[in-house]
Amino acid sequence: MLIQDMAILLLPILVTMDRFIRAETATATSERFKARSAVLMFTAPVLMGWAPGHFYLAILPLLVFMVAISMPKTVRAFVPGLRSLRSESASA
Repeated sequence: MLIQDMAILLLPILVTMDRFIRAETATATSERFKARSAVLMFTAPVLMGWAPGHFYLAILPLLVFMVAISMPKTVRAFVPGLRSLRSESASA
């Protein structure tokens, strides 16, 4: 993998960072993981300057980023009004 091969990932990285940047102040752990993995992937090309002989290590942030964006969206366990709909349909 060369440094120019990572340029195609710039758009998904920036979109993910834009979408989940507010998760840093929230308690949503999976969204925070997605934002942090995008930031990690954004800084991965710095490895070219620090360890030019070991740039293959940039695959680790790429793997973390791909796992993060492939995780399903967080589903709320409690849906307001769901119980009242069930109780109304049972009584009808």
